[in-house]
Amino acid sequence: MAIRTARLELVPGALELIDAARDDPGELGRLLAARVPASWPPEYLDRPALEFTRAKMEAAPSELGWWLYFVVLRDKDPARHELVGTCGYVGPPAADGTVEIGYSIVAEHQRRGYATEAVRGLLARAFALAEVRRVIADTLPALEPSIGVLVKSGFRLIGEGSAPGVVRFELTREAFERTPPSASDAPAIVPFEERHRADCAAILARLPEWFGIPAANEAYLATLGRLATSVVSLDGTTAAFMALEPLTPHAGEIHVMAVGPEFRRRGIGRALVHEAETWLRQRGGSLLHVKTLAPSHPDPHYAETRAFYSALGFLPLLETTAFWGEKLPTLMLVKALR
Repeated sequence: MAIRTARLELVPGALELIDAARDDPGELGRLLAARVPASWPPEYLDRPALEFTRAKMEAAPSELGWWLYFVVLRDKDPARHELVGTCGYVGPPAADGTVEIGYSIVAEHQRRGYATEAVRGLLARAFALAEVRRVIADTLPALEPSIGVLVKSGFRLIGEGSAPGVVRFELTREAFERTPPSASDAPAIVPFEERHRADCAAILARLPEWFGIPAANEAYLATLGRLATSVVSLDGTTAAFMALEPLTPHAGEIHVMAVGPEFRRRGIGRALVHEAETWLRQRGGSLLHVKTLAPSHPDPHYAETRAFYSALGFLPLLETTAFWGEKLPTLMLVKALR
């Protein structure tokens, strides 16, 4: 799944995207639903680099997410999304827990903080895995903007890199966890890993007003990882999670979404709904569903939930007792994506 930051969406480089990046920028734009700038590709993303990445992905499809990402600048109007560069990892974690990253932004979008934001998204995903002990990056001494990105992200120079004339920077797990994020940093939305399961259970336990039925909570937790599941990492903590279920080729559902009570009012719920919309659009769908407690039930907490979804453009479809029984009438909400 994609990695989302405050302004960007980092889209994993599946084979069809890599082929389009190599051969057909117009097709790349169509697949990403984003404008491709005239200056595409960014520096250092040449044909041999794409073919190398493609060969790695073809040899090990399960490693999707550990190679190339396309950096898309989001806009409130999806028609104005724009491809601004690439970033990614140089393969999955090594046996010693090392991960290497790289990044490149097209010329007209440089010096706007996109590289730093993309790197922080990569770091959040990497360090979410317990086996990752450090992240490294190689660059050239003359590339001062690139070095600035690394320094702002907490890296330090450790010596020579992988080739003559190249220098290497490093960020250890200890340094990453000591460095507080700036107030402008947005939470990173990353794919669910099994290690997140206990954190997700703890979030449900802290929300008894919404998740007060133990059997239902166990059923929700059982879907994590089986359905398309994302978690939000904030301040080094799992702050929220969401599982999405395809219903038909045209529709999908937010099966469960929960934000820890201490992380509410930070825009996390809105960011997760936007993630759900992106997921559905990428599947070719246009109708996003969610179920909640109906207004015929007087619970004030679910009145707040309904107001949240209404503010994001969801409309009531029907009220029924077919899902949760007479005592818990269900309201089905739907949003048509444009």
